[in-house]
Amino acid sequence: MKKILKGMCAFVLVVLFAGSAFADNVKLKLANAGPADPEDRTVIAVELFKNHVQNKTGGSVQIEVFHASQLGNEKEILEGLKMGTIELGTITTGPVPTLFKPIMVFDIPYLFPNQVVAWEVLDGPFGRKLMEEMRKVTGIRTLAVSENGYRHFVTSEKQIKSVADMKGLKIRTMENPAHMKMVEALGAAPTPVAFGELYMALQQG
Repeated sequence: MKKILKGMCAFVLVVLFAGSAFADNVKLKLANAGPADPEDRTVIAVELFKNHVQNKTGGSVQIEVFHASQLGNEKEILEGLKMGTIELGTITTGPVPTLFKPIMVFDIPYLFPNQVVAWEVLDGPFGRKLMEEMRKVTGIRTLAVSENGYRHFVTSEKQIKSVADMKGLKIRTMENPAHMKMVEALGAAPTPVAFGELYMALQQG
């Protein structure tokens, strides 16, 4: 069997077709740490990707999708991609710095003035060069990049209107040094929690 491309979405959550031919019938596992809600845009994108690949390969490539962290949280999915136990995954940049620190450049607050500029950088020479460097270092190829809107904070009780309101709050972050430093700089306490455990953590305070 030809070498399988390991797919990962840096920045946010979507995998799109990268175009590859296989001589034999192949079954690939695609792990999504996000919810299994059929109206979730990641779920929709994954289904489109799956159907597109299967149609373009005449069914010789089959993709089995596992939503809602069935194959592990984002960190475990990343490790699976690295080890080759998972062929495809949709994850954020959260755990990626453990394998490739330069990816944190996209997590710097206020790096881009607007979405247009952000996409020009991601789709341009800089973004493509960075993703290729990540492939060389980690063996993981980025098939596509998506976005998750602007950074914001959501709380279960206290309303945040200014930086002063952040003081003393425990804010869930990804296990990403850039995110944790940002929250710390705003006066809150960064608390790394896997996405699949987030709602329970909010309920428990």
